[in-house]
Amino acid sequence: MPNEAITWEVANTYNVALDGTLWKGALGFEIDLFRTVRSNILAQRNASIPQYTGLISLPSENIGEVRNQGIDMLLTHYSKLDRVGLNLSGNFLYARNRVIDIDETPWGEGYDYMKAEGKPMGTNLYYHAIGIFRTQDDLDRYPAIAGAGLGDLIYEDMDGNGVIDGMDRVRANLMHFPEIVFGLNIGLDWRDFDVSMLLQGQARAQQLVHMRIDHTGNAFRERTDNRWTPDNINGTMPRVESITSTSAESDFWMKDATFLRLKNLEIGYTLPRTLSGRLNISEARIYLSAYNLLTFDRIKIMDPESDQAGANYYPQMKIFNTGISITF
Repeated sequence: MPNEAITWEVANTYNVALDGTLWKGALGFEIDLFRTVRSNILAQRNASIPQYTGLISLPSENIGEVRNQGIDMLLTHYSKLDRVGLNLSGNFLYARNRVIDIDETPWGEGYDYMKAEGKPMGTNLYYHAIGIFRTQDDLDRYPAIAGAGLGDLIYEDMDGNGVIDGMDRVRANLMHFPEIVFGLNIGLDWRDFDVSMLLQGQARAQQLVHMRIDHTGNAFRERTDNRWTPDNINGTMPRVESITSTSAESDFWMKDATFLRLKNLEIGYTLPRTLSGRLNISEARIYLSAYNLLTFDRIKIMDPESDQAGANYYPQMKIFNTGISITF
């Protein structure tokens, strides 16, 4: 039966914008401050209808509310010094969303670190890893999740009750969707030569970097070479057979997905008009270009722009092109 009570989401958006050009084009700018509150988001009731009622498979209703706000900027510059021309264009976006209300089940006093309300929409709960059980003394000193042994991750006892369970998980502050995205276009020309490049990147993003180590697939070399073993108790990774290593429910596997990438670089040379005229052509330009030339990031072992924890994707490729563009 259709649910006739469901309706559209409602978005209330507020913008304050400023744009202009200064010093005869030396500086151009576009600045947009925005704030959007979305209500009537489809979600299931939790707090208002407890599970002891037996109603655990409730239909979605228009009860959710999320706020998104930030700033979007574009700065441009053009100047010419003698025969050298410089053209710059940079963009910056900061957008942050927060859950206002999703009828969340109360976690109880002292468990605010688990709440989804006040955090970005879609963030998950993770155990906070504080180390590895390297020796029997570590196992005796710290509370452990059921079944944990030497080589497993040590989880922080968030509620201090001496037991590691689902109530010790912490809501993440970031996702693989970045809160900051930026880019910079640079163009230079001198006589018949020209150079252009595009830099792009992101910040305030986290990516789960985790792969099961069993008969179902491969593993990162860093993960296997640095794993804990009885002969390598100072390894930086938990043991392969670890119950905590086969689960991604820990911030141990969350990595900073900030990166800066040289996305495009092109160098060109335009033939002088005297030469192109002799060839009966209007213009001819020879160029060499490269894509995904350099990436500066902290993950290293996989593309920081990916949302696949186990690197199950076709990687970014470096591409080099050369050619000639002719206009008759």
